[in-house]
Amino acid sequence: MNTIPPPGRNTLLAAILAGAAERLGPQLEAVQLRQGEVLCQSGARLNHVYFPSGLIISVQHILENGNTSELASIGTEGLLGIASVMGGAHPHSRAVVQAGGDAYRLPAALLRLEFHRRPEVMRLLLRYTQYLMSQLAQMAVCNRHHSTEQRLCRWLLQRLDHGPCNELRVTQEALGAALGVRREGVTDIAGRLQVLGAIELSRGRLIVLDRAVLARHACECYSALRDDARLLARDEAAAAEWRPRIGAANRRADSPDRRAARPSRAAIPLLRVAPGPGADPAGAADADALDALDALDGAGRRRAARN
Repeated sequence: MNTIPPPGRNTLLAAILAGAAERLGPQLEAVQLRQGEVLCQSGARLNHVYFPSGLIISVQHILENGNTSELASIGTEGLLGIASVMGGAHPHSRAVVQAGGDAYRLPAALLRLEFHRRPEVMRLLLRYTQYLMSQLAQMAVCNRHHSTEQRLCRWLLQRLDHGPCNELRVTQEALGAALGVRREGVTDIAGRLQVLGAIELSRGRLIVLDRAVLARHACECYSALRDDARLLARDEAAAAEWRPRIGAANRRADSPDRRAARPSRAAIPLLRVAPGPGADPAGAADADALDALDALDGAGRRRAARN
């Protein structure tokens, strides 16, 4: 008997598993990721999606001269790899583990199939995509109009919201890379915040002593991003409480008329691609995943018929 791992603290994963634990749960893999580990390089395809349970992933854009700037951060509210799920182009950004810890990963092909098969999963992932787009827009405004000190305070407050303690393991180089500024600029601002009693900074470690001071010096973007994150968490928590109804309701849902209304494989052509010579093997992975899910669905229907 397969053991279905718990979703940890990831609210999006908990909501997705609410109606698909038997299909997706056995494919979940718990992983430990180290700080600084690169999960995806710019232009690369992700074969797995990652659900942070106790870590933070930074999505960064790299310029030709090597400078970087953070586009978004991913914590327990979301996943890394939404473009792979929706069949989009390979992103021109890299994903780096900002704070190491626990995560779950799932083959992207399986979640892509679930996205097309279950309207509630589609709604969840589209809702999360909306949140990411809002975060990207807010970050664009923040980088253009606010000072480095305001952005650093906003960044620190966001990281505190993702974690259970006031200590962050981060270097000044990493802070500069996230904010798109030189290390010296971060050093000067961190020194002023230490004088104000807001933080304590040592080599590779930053402790927040007074959130209120950071909040006074942060830009308005922090409040906007925090409110968006709270709304997303509320929606995901509500979805996680939903459970499929059993018995007669399920049998009606599996009636011939309902089955006829479901999209056929031909209606989702991007899910089944026969790989040719030199082609991306992801098409074959999708085909294998489709067969695996069909087998699981068939077993579920046979159990329902016996009941």
